[in-house]
Amino acid sequence: MGKTSLKIPKNFFSHSDMENKIAVVLTTFPDDKSARKTALSMLKEGLAACAQIGGEIASIYCWKGKLCDEREIPVKLKIPLGKLDAAREFFLRDHPYECPQWIALEAEASQSYAKWVDETRPLPD
Repeated sequence: MGKTSLKIPKNFFSHSDMENKIAVVLTTFPDDKSARKTALSMLKEGLAACAQIGGEIASIYCWKGKLCDEREIPVKLKIPLGKLDAAREFFLRDHPYECPQWIALEAEASQSYAKWVDETRPLPD
């Protein structure tokens, strides 16, 4: 099989694009219902711009001295950096797990996407 390479033009990312930061949070839930409940609540509160809820995955981990093999629902949240602390506090209060996964990564985004994420506001009732 031949080797292919991806060629990205030098001006594909402008300097200003590289300065547009957002937070991407990786987490899991025990089921789709709780994942959707928390995701919708965070969007309604203006704490997240987007929640991507995946299909069921297998999670194998140690918990309180026991090996666990469970099914979980992965969720990826896009959050403005300025709202990350408030989003984490809300998430930890709302999540059904005793010790929920909260992995927050700073990510570079396109200028338009970062602007959209940053403009996240609470939804009217």
